[in-house]
Amino acid sequence: MYVNLADLTTYMQPDVLLSKIDDEGTGELDLTPSTQQAPNPQYDRVMQALEGASEEADSYLAVRYPLPLSSTPKSLKEKVLNIAVYKVWSRKGIAPDSADELIRTNYTDAIKWLEKISKGEVLLTSITLPEESPQGSTGMSVVTRERRGW
Repeated sequence: MYVNLADLTTYMQPDVLLSKIDDEGTGELDLTPSTQQAPNPQYDRVMQALEGASEEADSYLAVRYPLPLSSTPKSLKEKVLNIAVYKVWSRKGIAPDSADELIRTNYTDAIKWLEKISKGEVLLTSITLPEESPQGSTGMSVVTRERRGW
């Protein structure tokens, strides 16, 4: 994953995050990891958003870069975080013509940026691409002999 729980909780205020993930109405933000014995729906919802955001980014990145990436540039982390915030926020709906529109705009901008990456219009910095072998990407080559004229 390109972003983690700490990234999201640093980006979103706890009371705002709670309002988006507390379907049970506990009034308490609890991001303790789930276990089989003690499931935690709040944690699961947040992790689903974080994992979904990284998977969405990968669907664009895979066109140009071998995955997993060797490192995560700050620009990518920021865009994936915007996608994760949108996934958390949109669970309860986005109110048109409100401050919620900034969340949608950040998401849309992140997707446009990822589309540019997939088209080669934007390159990720600090990512090392493997060198292509002279035979091509498979490492195999085909050798033929001269035509014999039969």
